[in-house]
Amino acid sequence: MMATDEAPPDYKKRPASLRVRIFLVSLAWIAVALTATGVVLNQLFEHHVRQQYQKQLQVYADYV
Repeated sequence: MMATDEAPPDYKKRPASLRVRIFLVSLAWIAVALTATGVVLNQLFEHHVRQQYQKQLQVYADYV
């Protein structure tokens, strides 16, 4: 007979609960979304800076 404080043998083999799986999948999606957003914003900022730099160079070239 099993003692009352022991867990059944198959309890340790049970997969993670639905709540844990949903949390982990959500965490992964958030990480992917934040990474993608960071990359896109970085590219947009670089494009804007280059464009402004080119405009400023053109102003200087036209002035001289």
